[in-house]
Order: sequence, then C-alpha cells, then structure tokens
Amino acid sequence: MTRWMLSVLAVLFSATLVVAQQQCPTPITPQPGGIPQSVAFDHDRFLGDHIHIFGTTPDLGTWGESISSMEMVAGRWALFDAEQLQGTKVEVGPGGFLHVKDHGPKDTSISSIRLVKPMGR
Repeated sequence: MTRWMLSVLAVLFSATLVVAQQQCPTPITPQPGGIPQSVAFDHDRFLGDHIHIFGTTPDLGTWGESISSMEMVAGRWALFDAEQLQGTKVEVGPGGFLHVKDHGPKDTSISSIRLVKPMGR
C-alpha cells in the first residue's frame, strides 16, 4: 500500500513540474486591418485571469491596479496609473510585456488605458 501511494505522489509531483515549466504563449502577430486590442492579465507571464480591451478605457473598474502583464495585439496604447486617464503615462505597443513593471509602470498600478494609434508602432 505504501509503495502504491509513493508511486501516485511521484506521478503527481512530475505532472506539477511539467505544468509549472510551461512556456509562455506564442505572441500574437497583428494582422493588417485588425481591430486595436490589448489583453491584460492579473499575473506576470500572461497567466491568470484576463480581459480584452478594444479602445480607450478611462476606468478599468475591478481591473484597476491589478494588471501584471499585457499583450498589445494591435495598436499603440497609453497606460495611466490613475483613473480618467490621469497620472503618470507610459506609451507601449504593439507587443508582449511579460512584466509591465519592466516597461515603465509599477506592477499592478495601471488604472486607465487610452488608445493612441489604432495600428502600427
């Protein structure tokens, strides 16, 4: 019985290691004529819950101050650390940001977002 339980624990431990070492998703390449879009995640490395943002959002509601990583699928975006497009502003996009804190904003400080340019850099 003990040997069987150890075998089950070893399998579960191995499966946990495999899941923990998963690679980040492949970045999405914007298509010409695509809709401006950004995807915000509540954990680093595009993990956790997410929300799709398609335009200027002066109040992120419950997502305010909870964003840790973002994928700017298309467009250039301004990120603000206060609601109503106020406070410190950082422009980003397109591209993936595994840790938003590496690109200017403090971790979990984004409270509003403005679409600056629908396509391109």
